[in-house]
Amino acid sequence: MNVKGVGILCLLLSLAWSVVADELKVSGVYNGINLHIQNPHNGSNNYCISAIYLNNTQIKTPNTTLITIDLASLKIGDKVEIKIIHKEKCTPKVLNPNALLPRGDFHFGKLKVDIDALYWEGRGENENGQYYVEVFKNSAWLAEKIVPAQGSKGINNYTVKINHLTGLNQYKIKYVDSSGKAYFSDELEFTSDKEKIYFYPKNVSSTIYFSKVVKYEVLDASRKPILKGSGSEVDCSALASGNYFVLFENRTESFYKKPN
Repeated sequence: MNVKGVGILCLLLSLAWSVVADELKVSGVYNGINLHIQNPHNGSNNYCISAIYLNNTQIKTPNTTLITIDLASLKIGDKVEIKIIHKEKCTPKVLNPNALLPRGDFHFGKLKVDIDALYWEGRGENENGQYYVEVFKNSAWLAEKIVPAQGSKGINNYTVKINHLTGLNQYKIKYVDSSGKAYFSDELEFTSDKEKIYFYPKNVSSTIYFSKVVKYEVLDASRKPILKGSGSEVDCSALASGNYFVLFENRTESFYKKPN
């Protein structure tokens, strides 16, 4: 091969390498959260990413638009270095880079709600911390359960049984550390298809009846609480005639008490 041919070959090799030689690096520590990467096309139906290295070890790179790097083999606090080899002028994007930020303060991990319970992870707890399970009822967040924190600096898992009301249920979890500082989780929602509870009559002589046992509260016309309890009946015989409200199952209904 003549000198000109060698020069052309070297140029072609150089161009071929430049297509895949660009790198994107992300580093930090493992906090129990996987890394998600957007892998776009380069304009010719080829994906941008050619290879991914986790702590200098190449890992499998699927040909998909969204790539999740599974870091579960690491321990909390382990160093993480991600090197992404990608084509020139086609840059992937790390969707959750904050997942690798060192975290000294408390933070929530995984959150989940299903038909039976609430589940969550607490990370970076201190001794004497407490969790408050809050439920959105009657236009306000109310703490319904208190759960002592385990107090470990690692990942602590919690499960709290829940009795959902009919329809939409909204929850969030508050963690209060030993200094009194509060941290709030994202809100969780669950829609229950349980049979709707109703009450009768709307014009009451002496007693309100519920279709099932419920917690209830009776308010006067100015919405001041006057009766509270749990059951399938409410004795209203002592109430003066007039308009009232009854709160149950995260609903507010009105009724009229007839004269005795």
